[in-house]
Amino acid sequence: MASSLYTYLTGTRRATPDRVVMVGEDEEMVNNVYILSRTGTVGSQQVHLDGIGNLATKVEWRKGGFASEALKLAVSLLHDPQKVDFDLIISTEEMVLRYERTGWK
Repeated sequence: MASSLYTYLTGTRRATPDRVVMVGEDEEMVNNVYILSRTGTVGSQQVHLDGIGNLATKVEWRKGGFASEALKLAVSLLHDPQKVDFDLIISTEEMVLRYERTGWK
């Protein structure tokens, strides 16, 4: 069986990233996470959103800490918090607890 970062979400439409963090091991890409920058509206006010999404690890490399490391790196690369109104995370419901364990609410 061929490996895939997205085995569990085949056919899912994903947001277009502004940047991508990729983690490799033994010359193979095993994990990635998207960094997103968007403008939104709250009431009538425009706000700047920075965040992450599409955290994925190849099945055979899971439970090795790659997702946690990629997530930490992606968060460190987000824009200056003084210029961002909200942090954004795009996630499936199944991943909510994982993100909460790393400090996201």
